[in-house]
Amino acid sequence: METTLKSKESQPATFPPGEVLLTRASFDREVQTEVDQLLVAGQCESGRLEIDSADARLTCLIHDSKPYLAELLEGDVHSGVGLWDLALRARQLEGSNCRLIRSDLSTVLMAAVHFATGPRRPRFRSVHTSER
Repeated sequence: METTLKSKESQPATFPPGEVLLTRASFDREVQTEVDQLLVAGQCESGRLEIDSADARLTCLIHDSKPYLAELLEGDVHSGVGLWDLALRARQLEGSNCRLIRSDLSTVLMAAVHFATGPRRPRFRSVHTSER
């Protein structure tokens, strides 16, 4: 299964499918433990954890067998998710599907660049910013 991240402002970003290591119908504490065990065992040095629901996708990039960067896509709104908040946010996605996917490092880095430069919700400007 290909991963596609999209927004109104940009063309969809599609990443190669990679090798699916784990698929579950939901993300709960048992699945979190399974994912942690696979990461500790070095089974997924580079890849991503995807949790999809009907209207949102939470993606956590994996680098060096550790969570690296996470982003939530709700409709057309991209927002970063702190790794400390990842498990809680994943469990909040109702009717979700969960996949741990091993992929090459270049795919993870491409996704990280997309997360860092892709469209985000509007940010407030500093009151000290002058537009000339």
